[in-house]
Amino acid sequence: MTYRVFYCTESTDENVAPKKAVTKSQDELPAMLQAQLIDRQDFLGIIDEGHTTMQFMRGGGQRVWMEIPDPVKQGSFGKHCLLSEAIEIVKSLDGPLNEFKEQWTFQSWTPKPGQEKLLAITPDQAEVLIPGTEKCFATDDVTVSDLGVGYMYREEPDFDEDSGWRLFSGHEDQEYLDDPENWGIYDLNLIANYDPDILPLIDEAIDSHWERNQDNQFSPVTD
Repeated sequence: MTYRVFYCTESTDENVAPKKAVTKSQDELPAMLQAQLIDRQDFLGIIDEGHTTMQFMRGGGQRVWMEIPDPVKQGSFGKHCLLSEAIEIVKSLDGPLNEFKEQWTFQSWTPKPGQEKLLAITPDQAEVLIPGTEKCFATDDVTVSDLGVGYMYREEPDFDEDSGWRLFSGHEDQEYLDDPENWGIYDLNLIANYDPDILPLIDEAIDSHWERNQDNQFSPVTD
């Protein structure tokens, strides 16, 4: 069985647009996932003969988000998993991709109040990197989309267990930030599991601001 494949791998500057998707056999797909999903936000899509698309986006560590977009329902059926599991799923393909919809969770492209958030790392999966129960605010870009922390600042705490840290991917616009549905309160330890690069900064003073620079390192933001 053959599928059409498109992808974008920034680290190798390889890019095949959906309209120019290349034909690959099912046997070739596992190696392609391994080769193209190298760093965060690397992307690969598979299109079957019925024009259903299964998409994969690399998150932090060995994590991958898999989804099947459903334009009619204005959302996607998807799940977070490890790259190794995604590869095994691709190895098992033997027909239409739509069958996976029944196994994955639907997420609307326009989140509704109270919609379950599919976290890339759930609290029960988190290792103890920061002892205690200090909390922080983080956007869905960090926890759901698994884009990593690109900007963070510390302010006066809002409640007893609040660390004061506010964490962002750095890709959010003001409209996104103004919507409370795009935020959550989490253990600071959980966010450190998403992005361990924040660990050296957690004891920085209130009113400190940090962002990733061109070398992918955190540097202080000064006025």
